[in-house]
Amino acid sequence: QSVVLGLKNVCGVGVKLKRNDSSGYLKVELSEQILDNETLIKTQVLFEMLKVSIEDLREGYSDYISMEVIENVY
Repeated sequence: QSVVLGLKNVCGVGVKLKRNDSSGYLKVELSEQILDNETLIKTQVLFEMLKVSIEDLREGYSDYISMEVIENVY
């Protein structure tokens, strides 16, 4: 949730969000907009922070946590 708020409120990036709290599912997509270099760097840092955080949690709870990273370059 923190990363989504950061993308919206700090970076000013449009976000498409799908979530299911009961299953823990979260899908975050950036809207198709052109980002300036500074915003792109901030956005990449936030996504990397999310990835590292989930990977760390997965180490301790591998029976319960899975993650799939899909990168699309337009």
